[in-house]
Amino acid sequence: MRLFVLLADDARLHVARSVGPSCHVLPECGPDDALSAIGKRECDALIIDPSILASDVYERVLEAIATTAVPVLLYTPLTALGAQRVLQIEAAGPHELLLRGIDDDPLLICRKLASLPVPTVSTMLLSRAAKRLSEFPESLRTASVALFGSGPLPRWVDELAATSGFARRTVDRWMHRTGLNGSSALLDVARLSRAWEPLAEHGRRPTEVSEELGYPRMRLFLSHARRLVHATPAEIGQRLSREEFTARLSTALLER
Repeated sequence: MRLFVLLADDARLHVARSVGPSCHVLPECGPDDALSAIGKRECDALIIDPSILASDVYERVLEAIATTAVPVLLYTPLTALGAQRVLQIEAAGPHELLLRGIDDDPLLICRKLASLPVPTVSTMLLSRAAKRLSEFPESLRTASVALFGSGPLPRWVDELAATSGFARRTVDRWMHRTGLNGSSALLDVARLSRAWEPLAEHGRRPTEVSEELGYPRMRLFLSHARRLVHATPAEIGQRLSREEFTARLSTALLER
């Protein structure tokens, strides 16, 4: 896989050291070269940090990403600008997300690259909710984007509210104002969205997945699955396609 990497120097070096022998990081070039490469299909994937780009360059890259068939992996720090631009890009179509400083494990980077042809459930949900999340105040927008990375999730909504700097009631008002079914729905959906791949693709046991996703008790995992997607964790792995699972989570998250 030929990778065109448009990142800060330290992130570029980390990616080059993380990818396996099946991947080749192309020589360092600028944004114009990146636009040319994806336009001519001279690379198999683009890894980009949109927060490092000047505004005029970013607008051109955003337009190119929206129209290219080249898979794109976003690898950006969790900053206000990074979150804003992630949502703008995701609104145009699902692209895998890694948060620099949180999602830096080399195995995770390799897994994300391998999944680029078919977006993960979390990525598809972020794309579907992106326009609504973009309407949040800056700090709440940033905290919400973090839920769709691969790092630890808040256990309770109050932790999400505290991270955003708003009271829980204010957070819920923003959720409903923008067409989401509340802060509990956002956190619960973000957590459960991580369950499909280990259950359905890797055949992991529900008890293992429950612990990995941060559920304090297996009963809570079972309750969330039944409430949000109308299936048990075992049934998720056995009979729900990626598309159906995502559609049910979307219904649970987004107001009509």
